[in-house]
Amino acid sequence: MIDSCMNSIIRAAVIEAWNGRRLDHSGMSPTPVPPAKDRFAMTSHAHAVLRPLIRGALLRLAAFASVMSFASAPAAADDATMRAIAPAETSEVAPVWRLDVTQDSTRLTPQLVTNAFADSIRPHQFPLHDLPIDRVTESPSRRTSYDTSGIGVTMEVARLPVGSDGGIPPGPIGGFVVYSFASVDPWTGHTTFLCVVGPGASPNGCDPTQDFYVDLGVIPGEVLRWEVSPDGTWGVVHTSGEVAILSRDHPPIHTHLWPAIWGAFSRDGSKYVASTRVLLAGGPADRWSVIDRNGHVLREGPARPGTIDHLEFAPDGSSILLSWARDTSYRVLLDTGGEAPLPAGWWDDRHQVSADGRTDLGVRRTERGGATVRLFDCSDPIRPVALVEPLVLDHPVEAAAIAADGSLVALLEGEGEGESMRVTVYDRRLQRRALLLRHTQRGGLLFAGHELVVGTGPASRVARFNLQSSAGTLVYDLCGLMP
Repeated sequence: MIDSCMNSIIRAAVIEAWNGRRLDHSGMSPTPVPPAKDRFAMTSHAHAVLRPLIRGALLRLAAFASVMSFASAPAAADDATMRAIAPAETSEVAPVWRLDVTQDSTRLTPQLVTNAFADSIRPHQFPLHDLPIDRVTESPSRRTSYDTSGIGVTMEVARLPVGSDGGIPPGPIGGFVVYSFASVDPWTGHTTFLCVVGPGASPNGCDPTQDFYVDLGVIPGEVLRWEVSPDGTWGVVHTSGEVAILSRDHPPIHTHLWPAIWGAFSRDGSKYVASTRVLLAGGPADRWSVIDRNGHVLREGPARPGTIDHLEFAPDGSSILLSWARDTSYRVLLDTGGEAPLPAGWWDDRHQVSADGRTDLGVRRTERGGATVRLFDCSDPIRPVALVEPLVLDHPVEAAAIAADGSLVALLEGEGEGESMRVTVYDRRLQRRALLLRHTQRGGLLFAGHELVVGTGPASRVARFNLQSSAGTLVYDLCGLMP
């Protein structure tokens, strides 16, 4: 997963620092770190070591991003003229809305090719309020000593508003911000910016009704990641110096979560869970904490040796799901603290749960480079039950989405022909119902009611990994396939 790639690199740097070793890049010799005397506090030396390691990890991430993408796509060919859309792309089913995006240097221009929502007799409105648009441009000035592959890029995102009639503003897309200052909701595709105010702040296209403002003078360090709750009322900003909570019209709340490597909101936006590394008498350990929007700790797990490598809320928010070094995976009930094991191999799958919380979609890669797709009935979240026999595909699945009621599944499948992919729809029995699109390079899938959006969603946040700007978006009406 995208965030998994980023978190794994940061995690490696954090563990390296906490274990008392840091690689000196000039001579590649380890530098010892004196042991901490306080049970849960980091020494000032550990702070000094950890900050450059995290920064270095993010820089290495940009350098080697094209290898690590979850949704693969070809690298941008040339900064002067980058074509975003494969000429062989073919829709087997006509989309009700189509947006193509072309790039010339730093200029991205949208072209609305198809718009059935402008038809006055169509009963439905466009399903989203805006679309995230990624821009990747070559930037030699951003190359650093960590960019051993010679990659130097600027990665930004903008918010393209879309009217209820499917219309978009005229002219090139503007208002781009650096990726670390943008949060894209995986359920709606809505983009929320972290906007800087105070002395030296540059003008921006932020909207006070939907974005957040912060004076970086009151939050130490460089912004690394910005996350917004699903209800859009508060957010968590990760810097090289701390993790803070932001709410509109309130000063930042400083937390004890730094450095938070894994983090996730509950689906209702009321809670946030994060893992942090601490020092015990016997050495480094990990623990998880659940906090609310005011920074209050609702429940906290004990510090244990080893590393947490997966952490999220169950769909109903009543428990958290976590894995320790992909060895021990279990569920923690937040009301009692009780633990229950997850099925063997649970985290070998990339999981998505339907909006009604009743169906779990699991996708994993096979040893031969294909994919296995599974559906579970999770009406009883403690005991998920397989619905049908797994679907085995010869080629990898680069992105997946499940309808709100679990009745349909959409897959972005490799075609075995270079980098191109196809979009296929399956029913709840994993029987193929429709082939929508062939030979595409648009990444990401998102269900919005009975419509499927191709080109946005959780897996479209890959510009910082595969070095390709947004290609555009398609919307398909699947009402005829739904029960």
